[in-house]
Amino acid sequence: MVWHRWEGDLWISTSQDLVSWSPPKLLLSKPSDLGKAWCPTLIGESDQVGGETVTLLYAEFPNGKSAARKFQTRELVFRKSM
Repeated sequence: MVWHRWEGDLWISTSQDLVSWSPPKLLLSKPSDLGKAWCPTLIGESDQVGGETVTLLYAEFPNGKSAARKFQTRELVFRKSM
């Protein structure tokens, strides 16, 4: 699961069973020139399986009301911990 905080950072938490969740980890810290990074979504292999590699989509909301938002993508690769 990914989400944004009001400050504009993106966070992630994972679960194998959707009952027990890992502690939240900072996924993307907002760059200093960026107002906020919001509306994160993960796109994977299907609507039920993410897989090892997923695409993170999110919106950048620059500082200032006249600036247009930009949609960004980044590839995330998950590795199983031993």
